[in-house]
Parts: sequence; structure tokens; C-alpha cells
Amino acid sequence: MIEKNDIREVSIVIINYRTWEYTIDCIQSLAKGSYRNFRLFILDIMNLNDSVKNIRTYMDKNPELNYEIIEIKCKCGFAEANNTVLKILLDRDYRGYIWLLNNDTLVEHNTLSSLIND
Repeated sequence: MIEKNDIREVSIVIINYRTWEYTIDCIQSLAKGSYRNFRLFILDIMNLNDSVKNIRTYMDKNPELNYEIIEIKCKCGFAEANNTVLKILLDRDYRGYIWLLNNDTLVEHNTLSSLIND
């Protein structure tokens, strides 16, 4: 059982496909949250519209955010894209929490803290 004061790292997986604006809005909502021990894994499918460039530009202006952008060139859907990131995390022997988010999700301030501590 996890103690309430045990700060656990959370890997947050966000899939981006052509809608980098939504992805940045999602990241901004996470950055405003009360829980700070997270790493973003942003998986971009196909990079058809400079999404990676735009996301990287935003992330470079926010160096406090821990992130990794993964680019794949496949015509895969949301589930397969998430499975790709999960496989990467498992191959790295990751043992923290994993939270899969749609890129159009806006997270409330205490959402992640509530998930971890409840």
C-alpha cells in the first residue's frame, strides 16, 4: 500500500495527431496543477503539420516541465499509439504510475493529486 506522503512519479502519455494546439492546452492545464512529479511523453503520429516543432517551441519556453517527444511514422490509431509508448516505458523498466490522456483533455488543478492520494 502506498502511503499518502509517498510522492510517486507519474508518466503522462499524450498522443498528438495534427492538433498541436489541443496538446499545448492539455500540457498547460497539467503545468498549473498541484502535483508536480510527472514526466510527459508526447507521441506524435506522422508529424503532418509542424506539430512537433510547435510543441517543442512551447516546451523550450517551459524548462520546468520534464518531457520527451516521440515521433512515429505510422498510420496507427489512438490505442496503438498508446501501446507504443507503454512498450517504451516497460522496456525501460518503468515502475511508476502511467496516465493516458487524450490531447484535448483539460485537467483540473487537483486532479492528479486526487488520483495519487485517494
